[in-house]
Amino acid sequence: MLKQIENKKIEKPFREFHVSRKVRDKYQFSESLFTLSGNVIFTNFFAARTFAQKINQKKDLINYPEQAVKAGQLIAMGLIDEILHYIVGLYVQEIKSSIMEEAISFF
Repeated sequence: MLKQIENKKIEKPFREFHVSRKVRDKYQFSESLFTLSGNVIFTNFFAARTFAQKINQKKDLINYPEQAVKAGQLIAMGLIDEILHYIVGLYVQEIKSSIMEEAISFF
């Protein structure tokens, strides 16, 4: 199974997740970070640090330091998102190709 996973290609950009237009506007993120679909892509740690800094500037971190967003958390979130996309893709390919349509119908 591990050998099969190694040979699969990830078709989406690495470390990508969706950020709503409302949130992009609130934090005034640079549009250069986003794809047309509103997905943010962290190509390096500096981009994640800049993104976290924009969020943290709008928070009251003096009184609520636990609310600080860390760049590592953003990178981890993007990695988890990509891993889940990959696993679902494998499931669709190898077990049940109709699962996404069934899930959408269910919801």
